[in-house]
Amino acid sequence: MGNYNPTVDECIAQWQHNRLLLSKLDPEFSDWIVTATFYTALHAVESLLLADAVKADHATHGSRAIVLHNNRKYNETIWPAYKVAYDLAHVARYSAKPRRWMKADNIPLLLFQRSLYPIEAEVLKWLRALKVPPTCPDCPPVTLKPATPA
Repeated sequence: MGNYNPTVDECIAQWQHNRLLLSKLDPEFSDWIVTATFYTALHAVESLLLADAVKADHATHGSRAIVLHNNRKYNETIWPAYKVAYDLAHVARYSAKPRRWMKADNIPLLLFQRSLYPIEAEVLKWLRALKVPPTCPDCPPVTLKPATPA
């Protein structure tokens, strides 16, 4: 796979695309909701890092974590919330029986309110301050799809 350098607009579009998916996933697949939430947050963060012209490498999970952790602009608000989403998505991707530890009922509080929404609010604040064009979205609360009866 070659180097791919997305634009701010492409990251914002992917952020919104992933966010739309969250409301379409069946709560039975809470591991995929967790994973999609992380990638929603990732693309929000990437849009900010690109708009802010961050020079440090942020193309991998590890390098992005270093940038978020070490940059004063991001480390007090975005980094802690991003780490929650990253850690939960890591467990979701690699553990057996993820529904045992992440119930769909807990996702709005544990994942959206403590991770996704704070990241989005901070990213939107900075994108607006950087005068990113109005393709920058508003982010209404995510409504999870009702559980399918067993």
